[in-house]
Amino acid sequence: MGGEAILLLRFQLQLVVNLGKLYGAELDPEDPEDVLMIVAYAIGGSAVEGIGRVGAQAAGKAAGNAAKAIFAKDRLALIQTIGRYFGMKILQRGIVKNAVPIVSLVFGSGWNYF
Repeated sequence: MGGEAILLLRFQLQLVVNLGKLYGAELDPEDPEDVLMIVAYAIGGSAVEGIGRVGAQAAGKAAGNAAKAIFAKDRLALIQTIGRYFGMKILQRGIVKNAVPIVSLVFGSGWNYF
């Protein structure tokens, strides 16, 4: 079944390339960008593109509404407090993680020099 699907896609690509030649659009089936455009036309690219645009707009509005609900003034203060706490913990761990090897390097170099 997979072999048939690949062969069918190849036939469709050749069909789109040949139709493109008839209408004056030079498409190179060896160029990856052209192949992607051919595949988009073969599977109905304009319909898929339109659906994608509508979906992106709806998702953007939903995400904006969700962000407004999550970051309301009363919750925002709590989120900022939690963020400060975890931010300080991450900063402290980062300083300890990077400072210990540097201090060890300085003392080791000094001792070796001494």
